[in-house]
Amino acid sequence: MSKKIRKIISASTAVSVFLFSLALPNKTHVIADNETPTTTVTVGNDAPDIGVAYENPASTAAAPTNVGSNVTFYATSTDSNGDAFWLAICKGPNVTPGTAGAAPSCPDGEWAISSATTTSGGTANVAYTVQGSDTQESYNWYAFTCDTNSGGALCSATSTGSGDSGSPFYVNHAPTFSAVSNDGPKAPGATDLTITASTYTETDTGDTVSLYVCKSSGFTAGGSPGCTGDTWCSATGVDAGNTLACDLEIPNPQPHGNLSYWPYVVDGHGMAATGAAQGAEATFAVSNALPTASSVSLNGGSTITLTNEKSTNNISVTAVISDDNSCQDITASTTANVWLTSVGSTGCDQSGEAHGNNCYYHAVCAYTSGCDDASDPAANYTCTVPFQYYANPTDSGTPWSTDSWTATVIPGDGDGENAAGAANSSAVALESFLALGLATSYDAIAYGSVSAGSYTDPLLEKTRVEATGNCALDVNLSGTTMTGPGTAIPVANQRYGAGDTAPSWASVSSNTLSTSPTPFGLEVCKSGYTAAPEWKRLWWGIEIPAGQTAGAYTGQNTISAVKDGWTGAGEWCES
Repeated sequence: MSKKIRKIISASTAVSVFLFSLALPNKTHVIADNETPTTTVTVGNDAPDIGVAYENPASTAAAPTNVGSNVTFYATSTDSNGDAFWLAICKGPNVTPGTAGAAPSCPDGEWAISSATTTSGGTANVAYTVQGSDTQESYNWYAFTCDTNSGGALCSATSTGSGDSGSPFYVNHAPTFSAVSNDGPKAPGATDLTITASTYTETDTGDTVSLYVCKSSGFTAGGSPGCTGDTWCSATGVDAGNTLACDLEIPNPQPHGNLSYWPYVVDGHGMAATGAAQGAEATFAVSNALPTASSVSLNGGSTITLTNEKSTNNISVTAVISDDNSCQDITASTTANVWLTSVGSTGCDQSGEAHGNNCYYHAVCAYTSGCDDASDPAANYTCTVPFQYYANPTDSGTPWSTDSWTATVIPGDGDGENAAGAANSSAVALESFLALGLATSYDAIAYGSVSAGSYTDPLLEKTRVEATGNCALDVNLSGTTMTGPGTAIPVANQRYGAGDTAPSWASVSSNTLSTSPTPFGLEVCKSGYTAAPEWKRLWWGIEIPAGQTAGAYTGQNTISAVKDGWTGAGEWCES
């Protein structure tokens, strides 16, 4: 028997199959009944068959994978020999099988190779964590499955997937954010304080960048980025690399000083920026707002009436003081000026202009109500003005009947007074205050010892009449008989006179005292032009009837005020 061997090589498998053919001679040969020839075969190793590889989730241009996040690759593979398989994701279209069942390798570099094998027919996955060094915006990948045949492992053809989940995967790089600025200070209520991300960089083509300015520290990145607390403002830039800014509104009221903000930058995919300015506390300044006065009222809008002789009378001025830095920024330096119309507000705004007749400068004002906390912009204030008893009256019959009184309230600010925010009250009248008094030591008519049948000559200075209100005075005089151990001394036995020197008894013969009030033109000037009250001497004398029983006699004289008419400056002693 001759033997001819033919070798057939298959390019698609690693199995070598040997076929034998026998040529028999043309003669009869008898085979033994029970021969048992041996059969042998070597089963070749087939390469595994990879299905379509894919990313899950798909990494696309619209939904790239952030640096630091994973791209996860999947592939299903079957092996005709039933071998388990490795999944290799290579950077190029080549793969090298492992030896002795080991994992394969990628000669052009690998993205990821599974750390364990998967049973034939199963689905393997492996992840790659995108690195900061992956500076490109997309990268191709090539998937292979390689079996674990120890006699000569084989790898599948490559798969690059298809559609969005196929090669390449896309990389999203974080923007950088290193500086922030603002254009403060601005006043409370301003809507145009601008926060600017002045130094940021976005390297990905066409990616947008958003700025969020938060009122507190804390930010959520991702698909729905935003401040974890309240937001001052936000803005989105359509072109990477441009200056990004947003305008915020300052609350009103708001105390002056610094307010904090925390800036955050994210790209169009919600990826947070890196850099020194990201989430770092910064401040903008709120400027000082000047307070203003309103609803100013002098004496409640009513006519002023004085009642305290030779003293001061507290008159109130009320006002509402508002401050955009809050009512807590209004200070006790809030004051009031009260002035006569003929003097005017500008004639009563300096300390040297103060005068009890017509100008009350810098009356103290005090808080009364309305300011509960810093959210309140306004408070109520009351100013106490110590009007002198001689303040110029404005009613009929006085030199100032065409005048009136007005109050100006000057609000006090935390940074000083604010004349620009002052406001005036409506004008009110001040009534004449008719009052007189007798000067100390000249307030009793004690004639002393006078002999019967004689009289006082010259008269004695026994009373000094003072103008203790705001009017010039004449007087009405009256008296009673003087009673004692003998017959009463008639009231008409007393005489009176005026002047700087003592009048004689004979010169005042017509000025005899009566039981009825009798007018006498004493003409006491209106007070207020000297430090002391204006006054005039009133002289007195008495005649004792002949034969009058000796002893002490007493009576009572009455001096009452009469408003002196306006006939000239002298009567009012106006300087």
